[in-house]
Amino acid sequence: MAGHREVAACLLSAMRAGGASADALRARNGLGATALYEAVRNGHAETVVLLATEAPELAAMTTDGGVSPLYLAAMTGSVEMVRALLRPAPDGTPSLASFAGPEGRTALPAAASKSKEIVQEILESEQGLALLPRADLSGKTPLHYALLSHRQHGVVSLLLSAEASLARVSDNEEFVDRRRRNFLHCAIEHNQEGVVRFICRDGMFAILLNAMDYEGNTPLHLAVKYGHPRMVSFLLQTMSVEVGITNVDGLTPADLAYSHLEPGLHYFLNPRAVVKNCLYWTRAPVTGEDHVRLHSRMSTTTTPAMDEDPKDIDGITATATIASVLIATVTFAAAFTVPGGYVADDHPRAGTAVLARRLAFRAFVASDTMAFLCSIVATCFLVYGGAGQVPRGQRRLYQ
Repeated sequence: MAGHREVAACLLSAMRAGGASADALRARNGLGATALYEAVRNGHAETVVLLATEAPELAAMTTDGGVSPLYLAAMTGSVEMVRALLRPAPDGTPSLASFAGPEGRTALPAAASKSKEIVQEILESEQGLALLPRADLSGKTPLHYALLSHRQHGVVSLLLSAEASLARVSDNEEFVDRRRRNFLHCAIEHNQEGVVRFICRDGMFAILLNAMDYEGNTPLHLAVKYGHPRMVSFLLQTMSVEVGITNVDGLTPADLAYSHLEPGLHYFLNPRAVVKNCLYWTRAPVTGEDHVRLHSRMSTTTTPAMDEDPKDIDGITATATIASVLIATVTFAAAFTVPGGYVADDHPRAGTAVLARRLAFRAFVASDTMAFLCSIVATCFLVYGGAGQVPRGQRRLYQ
């Protein structure tokens, strides 16, 4: 049954002619998969349409691992197969398709990370809206999975618009994960700037703006912690955001902003410096704790470790700078020691290059000039990027 539609149609006709029982059509393989499941797994959309029409009860059967054909179709991103599985019977009877997936997930989280069109199809089904608040074994809802997929901002907007009560549940209990983080926390954690802007501009999500996770961190705390200036700006522009809330460590967002900055000079575009300035200009309260001591206490837990060793980056920068300076020196000297020499003083064209009228010489001059200018620019960038005040994440722009 994992083959083409024509083969499947032939087999179905033969089974009917031979008087085969319905149990034969519902037969499973060693993994508990039915013919419909195998058709979905192999991507044969026409066969899926045929089987879903002729034997709709197959869509309700799951494998031994608890995976339904609809879940698998959503994971493959096939709108045609999802639509066939969700299509009502000719007499108007709703589809029998199961939405079940592994580890307590349903087809909606699978679709949320794949396709907006599939999400729309599922939401329009009879059980679609009931799947919105359903969390898996890890506590994640479909909205969490949409946020984890960085290219699915349209899906997030669709899910938020599908059920306005998402943001109005008492204490937000149904829409937090095991760390008690709602989808605004997750959007900030995964740098979903567009989602944060959308939530901040819509008043129906006001309950999310000051919600605290298990560490007592509000969305503003997380935006400061991860150094997202634009997200901090969006939150501070929302009047209902409280800037003085303290987490379980007794720290306000302003405390976190100061704790993430090393003492001394800072690069003016350093995201953490920008965040600190934003909070300073809005008069965000601080606890009054000594921030040098605070930084010592927080430095080991706040900033995620970078892949590169700072010493390795500095070594590469120094080597590249030396090379660019040497190139600049050689190209500068080459401009005064041209090939072929100069015309003698007793000649009408005294002091000009002997090969000045040759195309190859002109190409040499143009190449030498270009090499000199490029090496100077590269040297400036490397020296600037190697400065200690420039954040390591932004040094890549100059190295």
